Amino acid sequence: MEQLELITLDFKANAPPLHTDADGVVRVGGTRVTLYSVVKMRRCLVVMRTFC
Repeated sequence: MEQLELITLDFKANAPPLHTDADGVVRVGGTRVTLYSVVKMRRCLVVMRTFC
């Protein structure tokens, strides 16, 4: 019978590229895009997919 070789994978969790500006708005990376707008767009895409 053939023996199997086990492989170990190491994963490292990276912090998301978010920062809070002076007004308390959470923005993505070094852009002007807000986290709120990303979440809202994602939800719209999910809703659109259910109707197509």
